[in-house]
Amino acid sequence: MPRKTLRAVSHETINELFQKYEFATPCLYESVFSEKAAQKGIQIKDLKPLEELKKLMLEVDAKIQNHIDSFTKLSSYTQEAYVAIETKNMAALDDIREKTAEMVYHLKGLEEELYKDSLTGLFNQKGLMRYTVTPTKNMGMNGILLVFDLDNFKKINKTYGHAIGNAVIKKFASFLAKGVENIPEKSKFLARFDSDEFVMIVDEHNMDYVKNQFRKLQKKGLLLKIKGNEEKINFSFGAAVFANGKKYADVLNKADEEMYHNKAERKEL
Repeated sequence: MPRKTLRAVSHETINELFQKYEFATPCLYESVFSEKAAQKGIQIKDLKPLEELKKLMLEVDAKIQNHIDSFTKLSSYTQEAYVAIETKNMAALDDIREKTAEMVYHLKGLEEELYKDSLTGLFNQKGLMRYTVTPTKNMGMNGILLVFDLDNFKKINKTYGHAIGNAVIKKFASFLAKGVENIPEKSKFLARFDSDEFVMIVDEHNMDYVKNQFRKLQKKGLLLKIKGNEEKINFSFGAAVFANGKKYADVLNKADEEMYHNKAERKEL
């Protein structure tokens, strides 16, 4: 299945889930994804990987349920605290304080798990949206959204293996972050969107700078020494300027299209 088609199905799935639900479990995602794929006439014949994927999704669903149980516990602690205060039971109140502190620590870990990419330490897509998109899935600021994608990343994986591929992704993440190190933290948001694809959102005051910066960096590429070989890692990118209130999905799709146009142009050259 072509990667561009997969990406289109994925985007359509995410857009539908965002419109209908506050959050979605992996099994729900898989269900909507399959429906969208079928509408495009895509048939996935190899069932074994799907079975493994479903197993993984069930595990994640169970993990999500555990987190929901944690929130339920926190709510019950609040009720217990009211009773302890009313009855002036200080021993019970101290016990609740300890349990609540432990639970808050756990929930902070959950937040990290929900909003950060484990490989790069950057935001994942959900984390990016938390700080830049409103609950109605509109952009919450004026600015520019950029989509980055490594060129010929499959060749890196095929030549050197997935462990090296992951190392390249981490290097590329650092490369992108360094490219905007002069922009204040509150004015930039960088996320790993999927595999070797990254999304960056920068506020309106830094739009021209960031586009020019990555045009320069694109010409240089990223030079890496891999198993004794000098490799130049190139990337493509697309950008979409947006205004406060613009639909996030529309902005993302436009930048994605620009990225593919940029990749095609560079292949011709």
